Amino acid sequence: MVVVPLNLVGNTLSGAKQILTNAGITYSVRPDGTNPNNTTPNIVSRVDPPSGTTIPKDRTVILYVQNYTTSTPTSAPTVDPTPANTPTPTPKPT
Repeated sequence: MVVVPLNLVGNTLSGAKQILTNAGITYSVRPDGTNPNNTTPNIVSRVDPPSGTTIPKDRTVILYVQNYTTSTPTSAPTVDPTPANTPTPTPKPT
């Protein structure tokens, strides 16, 4: 048995994941809508089962996350163009 850690609700998703990983607890993430009063992405709004609950070691904790976003690149990756093969002139026999 393990106890669902405190400090999950209100934490960032990455912070909550780290706490659960350190405690050896598996988790899943579910979106929990948006909060117009707090536009910070990926904030844990609730946990099931709640913090402080004793659970079997193999039970999964669900993290509900407001303003949930997945990692996306902020800009398109740049690709260096491959230089075109320019023919080398063949010397003319003299």
